[in-house]
Amino acid sequence: EMIKIISKLSDRKKMFTQILKLALKVTKTERGIIFTIDEVNNQLREEYSFQLNKKSLEDITHYSDAVIKKVLKNRKAVYQTNLNSDSYLPTYQSIVNMKIESVVSLPLIVHNKVVGIVYLDSKNLVSFTPEEIKFLNIFAHIAGSTLETSEKYALLKQEKEQLSELIKTSDKFINFGIIGKSEKFVGALKKIEQISKTDVNVLIEGESGTGKELMARAIYKMSKRKDQEFIPVDCGSLSEDIIESELFGHLKGAFTGATNDKKGLFEEANNGTIFLDEISNISLNMQAKLLRVIQEGEIKRIGENHMRKVNIRIITASNINLKAMVKDGRFREDLYFRLSTFPIFIPPLRERKTDISLLILAFISSFAKRHKKTITNVSDDALNILLDYSWPGNVRELKNELERAVILYHGPRKIIPASYFRHLTDSFAKEDTVNIENIENFTDAVNKYKRQLIEHTYIKSGKNWTKTAKALGISRQNLNQIYKRVKKE
Repeated sequence: EMIKIISKLSDRKKMFTQILKLALKVTKTERGIIFTIDEVNNQLREEYSFQLNKKSLEDITHYSDAVIKKVLKNRKAVYQTNLNSDSYLPTYQSIVNMKIESVVSLPLIVHNKVVGIVYLDSKNLVSFTPEEIKFLNIFAHIAGSTLETSEKYALLKQEKEQLSELIKTSDKFINFGIIGKSEKFVGALKKIEQISKTDVNVLIEGESGTGKELMARAIYKMSKRKDQEFIPVDCGSLSEDIIESELFGHLKGAFTGATNDKKGLFEEANNGTIFLDEISNISLNMQAKLLRVIQEGEIKRIGENHMRKVNIRIITASNINLKAMVKDGRFREDLYFRLSTFPIFIPPLRERKTDISLLILAFISSFAKRHKKTITNVSDDALNILLDYSWPGNVRELKNELERAVILYHGPRKIIPASYFRHLTDSFAKEDTVNIENIENFTDAVNKYKRQLIEHTYIKSGKNWTKTAKALGISRQNLNQIYKRVKKE
């Protein structure tokens, strides 16, 4: 009858209530509880009960504490009768009122580990026969196994629901070129989905190459402004003079070279969305002007005396922690709070390695089509190399590596072998290692490493200095200054 209950019911509460009811029927007891053990703090938790009100549960929990400790210690059943003769019982009024006379408590043991306790009591003096004691021991064994199995099933069901939700969320973003099903990454996607329908400012933070612009475009495409302009601006590649003219526009003759009136990007993006990438690179002066745009919805062209109204949504991105910049006095606190109404952090690729296989398939399919190849995947050994690598350049670096491999591979198979990625293993580590034996001091070591890092990134970025600066998370101007200095030394 007990096995029948277990096999028919999937609802844990109903199943264990029915099991308790059966135990009471066989033993002629009247009330029952199944306690489980919280593994974190090793405390008992009342999980299922039958024929007990809240007050009785509280008293039984206190009263049974001594009995249960004995059960836990000896890992054997405890049977007690004539409870009213115990001097400490009157403390628990509900047991006195109910005139409880008999108690039995049994451990639920699975894989030689106590996972719970069964407690049964009665108003009658119950003397358990050998057959009933044998039944209770078998009952405890089955109940313990069922408890463990049902917990695993519930956990599996919860994980399945979570996975289903992750897949459902990630599938919505495939059309935007965003691929990934790892928990951290999908957590960011959920935030994007949630915020896209609103009109608040969004700050996207994450390392260089994590796909911040893709995320900004996804927010735009899912927003109510999707039919208006989306204008991306790379703040890291523009000097202060140029960026002010680009964003705000200028009048003819406002400065040398201003031969015509020019509409700024804020005006171009009116009623739409502007994406300010690498916002950490703008000066404090530009930060003050940007703050006015956000607060007042106004801009002024260079050389102009009157304000122009604009209605734009501003999405910003940074690969540098803006909060730390605020603390250092390099970024305005008031602007930071205006921009980060809704911050979203994009995890680096090394924290979402379960997505690498998906990204490989997607990128290779795209590059094979572009370069007219029949390649479909990488070999298992190649995959292991790609999974082991730390990806400092994140998804952008993975994408570049795969396109290079697709272009170079001309073998008969449709799978790229590991040899095309060997430079990402030991040889790569040696390439970036500074030989300290020939270095006299700390400054020399640091400068040599900086030079190697810049030159390596320059090659990885297709010998493009702007892309190199972006990959390293610094401005083009700053990169040039650093490289000139370390190259001389």
